[in-house]
Amino acid sequence: VRFGYGEKVQQLIRKAGFNVGRGKDLFNLSIRVGKDLIVPDARNDDKRQLLPQWYFDMLDAPAFIFLPIMVQKVCIGAFYADRNQSGPPLRESEHNHLSMLRNQLVLAIKYRQSRR
Repeated sequence: VRFGYGEKVQQLIRKAGFNVGRGKDLFNLSIRVGKDLIVPDARNDDKRQLLPQWYFDMLDAPAFIFLPIMVQKVCIGAFYADRNQSGPPLRESEHNHLSMLRNQLVLAIKYRQSRR
């Protein structure tokens, strides 16, 4: 984690991170397929089983989003946001705006790579 806003974010920045690999948790699955992860109720038994232990140890937010930043099928980062209550973590229009921001970032990276 490089940057964040919110309550206790500095503690989170020092601790957050996870191994990307063949894990069967929702984060690794999201990265593997390159799809956004929107979880309105992380404490639901079905979702709890799919979240890694580090998530509960470090974050344990009731609802969150995770948007992987993929360049040439490689995850180079992600946007993560959570909320302190269950329910949709953001509106569809907000998700669209975050997706556009992410896509602009990916296009800028690809453009920069092509200029070398």
